[in-house]
Formats: sequence, structure tokens, C-alpha cells
Amino acid sequence: MNDKKVAFLIKAQFEDESIRGAVLVTDVNTTPLEFRVTSVVKPNDLQKTLYGEILDQYICIELLALPLLNALKEKPDILVVQNPLFLKVNSKAEIPPIVLLSEAQVHPDGTVTQQLDSPKSQHGSLYISILK
Repeated sequence: MNDKKVAFLIKAQFEDESIRGAVLVTDVNTTPLEFRVTSVVKPNDLQKTLYGEILDQYICIELLALPLLNALKEKPDILVVQNPLFLKVNSKAEIPPIVLLSEAQVHPDGTVTQQLDSPKSQHGSLYISILK
């Protein structure tokens, strides 16, 4: 029996500039095991000024990813993230994160990227990135 678990972590931004994070843990057959959502995060002007360029990273790691991952009862073996900023959670969590990208999203930014091709796929290549 395969008892491996996969977590999917997202950041959702809304029209009023509020942000929420969500994590879904599944088994390898994608049967949901646990789902969690953060409370609303809405940075004010002072926070935007204080954090500047690192505000998004701070929100993704400290306010979304870490609280969600620490609250999980079902500990995943791997973490699939939608936003490359979530890859930085690797240094603070025990779950290895990966991000799936299209060719247009791949950037040389300190990540190791592997191209995956399927001969029968009509959707082009898929790229998996992890931090070095």
C-alpha cells in the first residue's frame, strides 16, 4: 500500500487586495485528506512601505505557507506550489516544495529546473523547479 501524501499550496489574491492561502493534502490517488485556508491577509500602506520588494515573499512564507503547513495533521511527503515564492519555505519546513511551470514562466533565479516532455502531449513541455 502506498501511503505517500501530496500537498497543494496556493495563494489567492482578490479584487480588494486581500489575500488568502489554502492547502489541500491528498493521497497519491488524489483523494482529499485535509484542507485548510488562512484568514484574510490585507497589507496596509505602512506594511507595504516597510517590506517593500519583499512584501510578497513575507506574505507567502510567514503568513500563508508556514501557518498552513504547521497546522496540518496529515503531513505530506511533497508540496506542489503555484507560486515560485513558496519555494523559499524549503528552509523553514520539512516538506520539499516544487513548482510546475510552463516554458514562458521559467526564469534563471536560483532554482533547478527540469523539463518534462510527453511524446503524446499536445500541450508542450512542463517544467518542475526546486531551490538549489
